[in-house]
Amino acid sequence: LDLDLLTYGSDVISTEVLQVPHPLIAERNFVLAPMIDLCGETASLAGRRLAELLAAAPPNALEDTGLPWRSRAADHQ
Repeated sequence: LDLDLLTYGSDVISTEVLQVPHPLIAERNFVLAPMIDLCGETASLAGRRLAELLAAAPPNALEDTGLPWRSRAADHQ
């Protein structure tokens, strides 16, 4: 089981083996787009709206898998 813990509410965790929120989350549009689907565009992380983070994220390749849950946010990348 590979589990990526990206956030835990508004908690910040910083140890040698775990950092939450994930330190590179703002650079990963493939994480931000599904988060927007789950939490909404007005949700925030580290004081910034997810939609703003997605707009500023590097253009990592997003692939349309054809699955019904495909991110609407991905259409903007």
